[in-house]
Amino acid sequence: MAKITQDYPFFDYELHEELSSEELALVKELFEVLTSSGDLAAFCRKYGVEQKKMQDFVSSLDVMSLGRPVSSRIRADFVSRLLAALALPNAQQLSVAVANAVHGYQVIQPLLDDDDVEEITFDGEKPVFIYHREKGVCKTNLAFSSGELAAFLAQLDVKPDGEVVETRLADGSRASVLTPPVVANPSVTIRKYRTHPLSIMDLIEKNTITAELAAFLWTAVDGLMVTPFNFLIVGSTSAGKTSLLNACTAFIPPSERIVIIEDVPELNLSSKQNSVQATSTPSFDMQALLKSSLRLRPDRIIVGDIRGGEAETMFTAMNTGHRGVIGTLHANNATDAMTRLQNEPMNVPRGLLPLCDLIIVQQRFNDRKKGTIRRVVQVAEVSKIEEDIIAMNDLFLYDPQSDTIERTRFQSLAVEKLSKALNVSINDVKNAIQERVSIIEDLGKEGVAQGGDVNDFMLKYYARYYRGV
Repeated sequence: MAKITQDYPFFDYELHEELSSEELALVKELFEVLTSSGDLAAFCRKYGVEQKKMQDFVSSLDVMSLGRPVSSRIRADFVSRLLAALALPNAQQLSVAVANAVHGYQVIQPLLDDDDVEEITFDGEKPVFIYHREKGVCKTNLAFSSGELAAFLAQLDVKPDGEVVETRLADGSRASVLTPPVVANPSVTIRKYRTHPLSIMDLIEKNTITAELAAFLWTAVDGLMVTPFNFLIVGSTSAGKTSLLNACTAFIPPSERIVIIEDVPELNLSSKQNSVQATSTPSFDMQALLKSSLRLRPDRIIVGDIRGGEAETMFTAMNTGHRGVIGTLHANNATDAMTRLQNEPMNVPRGLLPLCDLIIVQQRFNDRKKGTIRRVVQVAEVSKIEEDIIAMNDLFLYDPQSDTIERTRFQSLAVEKLSKALNVSINDVKNAIQERVSIIEDLGKEGVAQGGDVNDFMLKYYARYYRGV
């Protein structure tokens, strides 16, 4: 368990060894038994471990994977099986320590296991820094020795003279590595992949959005089962764009086929059975992937981190009838997003911009009392385009005094279009959204928060809808 204390200029993030010297010796000896020529029988006699159980455990291991990092799921399975074989006091911590030694990433494995750590950075043998979800930048009490650093780079298959390398860890996290002669010492930045993404209920709990906005987004995503909205989620680096997008995917009806296009895999749609997750390569970029994806008969197209010509292809797809297209983009606000889309290298024709029904802006702030916070600060839509002017309506705006995002007086054009598609009044659509506000508030009262629980609820919700219940 990490201890975080406030200091200047960084928070201090301290991890302390929880095993005794005797327990550390046990871990070292068992590591040698598993990975080299350690004597299993001698180990079992020394520590009072039942030899047959330990032999069965050793026999079940994939010898080729020993000493190599594996996914968190495989490591958890390793821990549970070793736990049953050891049957010693403090067996849980011992099993985790052995798993980290056999299948972990050296000294930074505890940081990779901390869900509140978003990024890990270090320069050679200097102290490791992290970006904590709530505290921001923290200096840890961890550092690599020269041998550990060499072993870590070998785990990433990074050569000493690789100069600039982009690679992925076993858990899906992405690593950017600079090596000499570009830098004096190997410099590593790891952007962690969330194995348990934040749910829409988590975002409400964190005050990133409100139940009212969540219900509006729900309606935007499924279009009341008639005509989903096309929208972009924009914001600065580490504003939480991907987390919000991932949470919104829970509202996509389970029967729909989803195609995800990303430069670096960040979205986690493991609950969606009919989905394709495509990642660009040097020979097949995002634009080429997006063009190819149109042949896969997608009901939904999701484009992560739009930066180039894929933007025009995405808007062309909207123009040919694709609905429910969602993307993320780096921009400071809705107007900035519209400007970026029109300019190089995106080059989206001005006349196609209104095909994007909504621009959702999320930002990250540093609050003196609350630390790092993330808030949706604007939900806007294009109202009209005249010559050099793009007029926009703000449907939701963030109020820093009350620290909440509130609905404005503007009538939503997207909601108006939805009412016409449904052949109902605008008030009927508003009432449907309000019903969803009540559903979300009830879920909060019932303690539904985890992504899996939310996905289970949405599966049952859409099943009832299709059965006419």
